[in-house]
Amino acid sequence: MPVKSAITSPAPNASLSAGAQTVAGYAWSGYGGIATVEVSTDGGATWAEATITQEAGPLSWVRFEHPWEAATGEARLRSRAIDQRGLQQPEEPTWNAKGYQLNAVYEVVVTVS
Repeated sequence: MPVKSAITSPAPNASLSAGAQTVAGYAWSGYGGIATVEVSTDGGATWAEATITQEAGPLSWVRFEHPWEAATGEARLRSRAIDQRGLQQPEEPTWNAKGYQLNAVYEVVVTVS
């Protein structure tokens, strides 16, 4: 299975307070360990490296976290992972029968007030 990641916090459509927040989630690849996870808080215009906070071996899911200074307005959060082979999560999914390998970057939209 291809490299993938998902943001689990904050939840989609969450209402957050402006200021210090944490974007967190999980990443995995069936081809090897996760080397890097990047997070975008502006819909993919810019990316910053997240910290891998938990891992249990090269074929296990890893947990990542990224501190974020949330500004008022709508925020589009994204994560993308890169495995040890250099395979990176794509912006658009590659077609495959039944969609089992869905691994495109997924966006979480939140409101900050």
